[in-house]
Amino acid sequence: MSPKDFYGKKVLILGLGLHGGGVAAAYWFFRQSAEVIVSDVRTRTELAPSIAKLTTLCNEYRLAHTGKRLSSIEYVLSKHRVDDVARADVVIQNPGVPRDSMFLSVAREHGIPIHNDASIFFTLVKHTPIIGVTGTRGKTTTVALIAEMLKTTYPRAVAAGSAMPSGAVSFFSLLDRVLQDEERGVPAPVVLELSSWQLEILGAHGLGPHCAVVTNIRPDHLNRYASMEEYIDAKKNIIRFQSRPDDTTVLNADDPVLKTWTSDVLPAIRLHWFSKSQALPCSLETIALPGEHNEENVRAAATVGEIYGVPQNMMCRVATSFTGVPGRLEHVGSHRGRIFINDTTATSPDATIAALTTVAGRSKKIILIAGGADKNLVFDEMGARIARTVKALVLLSGTATPAIGTAATAAGYSGSCDF
Repeated sequence: MSPKDFYGKKVLILGLGLHGGGVAAAYWFFRQSAEVIVSDVRTRTELAPSIAKLTTLCNEYRLAHTGKRLSSIEYVLSKHRVDDVARADVVIQNPGVPRDSMFLSVAREHGIPIHNDASIFFTLVKHTPIIGVTGTRGKTTTVALIAEMLKTTYPRAVAAGSAMPSGAVSFFSLLDRVLQDEERGVPAPVVLELSSWQLEILGAHGLGPHCAVVTNIRPDHLNRYASMEEYIDAKKNIIRFQSRPDDTTVLNADDPVLKTWTSDVLPAIRLHWFSKSQALPCSLETIALPGEHNEENVRAAATVGEIYGVPQNMMCRVATSFTGVPGRLEHVGSHRGRIFINDTTATSPDATIAALTTVAGRSKKIILIAGGADKNLVFDEMGARIARTVKALVLLSGTATPAIGTAATAAGYSGSCDF
């Protein structure tokens, strides 16, 4: 398959969203002269920022390519329609669309391919080393670290994920550049953050990365998956279809779930482990990122760096200068002696526990603002950590709020609690 195969094809973007992924997908297919249909259950008012951005991009491209066949994007808002699915040549599923959606079932019944950003990228990119990183925690930071280490040896190495240092980077925004480098015969490694939902569709198409990295497996997204086993199985797609002689797998030897994956790695695949017992590329005290969990991320990145021949001193330089990505223990400012930390991507109890462990001192000085979706997770350990480290708790609205408050109180938390 090549980008030219989408010329004149009806491409249904199922879920435009507000975080840029749907916009990037629609814009890419627009540039391939596809007939793009954007469908979302949100209203035009709710989607106004995304529609405005997409409209601007398309208008600017049209003005710069007056001789090119370009069809106007069709919007179907406040609903999805079976007829739109049935008339599509390909469906692009975005994250907000549940995998058991009846509209995806209609596509399968009609034999219409269902893709996402990852599966399109993997299908079109044929000669570029792809490093895929997944895990419950740490994948974004690990992706960024790997990319920075690789750039010291491969200057055109790039990364895509939900929160790179400069902001979210869509796979579609990198695709043309990567394909152009392939055409020029100078492909450089690409590092991609892969979520469980992206891996589901990669698995459906039998696609896998050249180098698979798994940081850890913890309970998460149990509102999307019927069981922890089902969630783990989705993650396992990252190694399931590795088959090339030079494919490699990098796993966390300290993770009890990943230690059981040995038999799932094909015999021909080179398996590498990283562990807190292994040496770091530089002394522990000089690593810029705080917390034991970030030491784990540095070790994972350094293992990949070694596989791709990055010199030790270059990996050390990155480890001692890289200060993190937005929303991950991000120091956003201080006022009257109070330090403000943005850790909004800590969307599971394990992630919040890691953050509290990292920033807690000997006395309770933390004011924790938390809340959101519970994702069918257990909050007991998080409540215990709150009781030990937090002096004031501010709970935002969300399905997790009662569970967090109850768990903290049950663990002995006696500080203030505002809703």
